[in-house]
Amino acid sequence: MKSLNKAEDDLVTACTEGPDYEAWHTTVSNFRPLVEGVINQTERRVFNGEKVPASEKVLSLFEPHTDIIVKKKDEVWA
Repeated sequence: MKSLNKAEDDLVTACTEGPDYEAWHTTVSNFRPLVEGVINQTERRVFNGEKVPASEKVLSLFEPHTDIIVKKKDEVWA
């Protein structure tokens, strides 16, 4: 995230107008909360040994519609 923040600061300083900046800013605005969520859930799970509830997990950066499939223990999937 430090690199992303620095790139954003540098770009804002250099120029805040034009299609290149707008496209970059739109992309970053979309992905930043997802990346922050992945970092957060990783820190919680790996470093803190916490079980992160499914409702708080980021499952995919590129496919936001991705969902967890819940399977009951006694179900057989063929």
